[in-house]
Amino acid sequence: MKNQDRVQQVLEINKENTLLWHSVCGVERSLLWLRFIGSVSWPNGYWVHHPLTSYLDVQMLDEGRLILTRDGHETVIAGPALVIIPPGEHKLAADTAGVCRKRHLGIQGTVVVNNLAKLNLDKVHILPGFQNPEFDKLFNTLRQMMREKNPETVSKLSVLAYEMLLLLSHCTEQQPFPEELMWAVHFIRREFASIVSLADICLYCNRAKSTLQGLFKHYMNTTPMQYLTEVRMNHAAKQLRNTLMPIKEIAEKCGYSDQLYFSSAFKKHFHCSPRAYRKAAGMPEPEKIE
Repeated sequence: MKNQDRVQQVLEINKENTLLWHSVCGVERSLLWLRFIGSVSWPNGYWVHHPLTSYLDVQMLDEGRLILTRDGHETVIAGPALVIIPPGEHKLAADTAGVCRKRHLGIQGTVVVNNLAKLNLDKVHILPGFQNPEFDKLFNTLRQMMREKNPETVSKLSVLAYEMLLLLSHCTEQQPFPEELMWAVHFIRREFASIVSLADICLYCNRAKSTLQGLFKHYMNTTPMQYLTEVRMNHAAKQLRNTLMPIKEIAEKCGYSDQLYFSSAFKKHFHCSPRAYRKAAGMPEPEKIE
């Protein structure tokens, strides 16, 4: 058989399986089904407007910053973060700061619509720092099944979609911190490269300084500004381990305009200078530009 004939035969088989797949999943589509699932990288400024969705929109932001606009309110989300958006109108956009890498899926059907409130999924949820192996495993399984379109797995896919709903519900109910503390953590992780004051964090969370400091002390055994320093230092360490970026530039990207002050803070945190840290990680010194 010629290659052209073999390719044509494969295309016909795939077309037949796809038609059969759609014919046997009619009931599941109305009750509980995946509207879409996949992964994508959005360039700077890319955006999509959803005028009126009938599905639960789940966005797993792995890297970069995503802007969510809903009910006239704009929220900038820094990855990693899980974003759960109930049916309705919303807009998603990649921040102009860089590329946005994300995974996404949409779950539709009467089971979703009738049980959103019971599952605590009837409002927008943003879970900063979200990392969950069970979510990753279930997402990969669902994506593979949607790619294969095997008619024999229709019922199983619907069951796994329900498992995903339950997992999302569990994650929203098991947040380790009060909502205002989660927002403070999210703000710090998003804005650490800028000049950030305690007043800025309190204004974003709409909480008094004493209240916010009490929450950080009770749940995280630290203060808001100490946590800001920790986020900055961890980011700086990552850059030193993995890039040849000049230390002065790393300092600026971590919110420090003074390299000497940055080096002092880094040494206090890691008990060694940025240069010594980079050397211990096996990274060479970046070449000086004449």
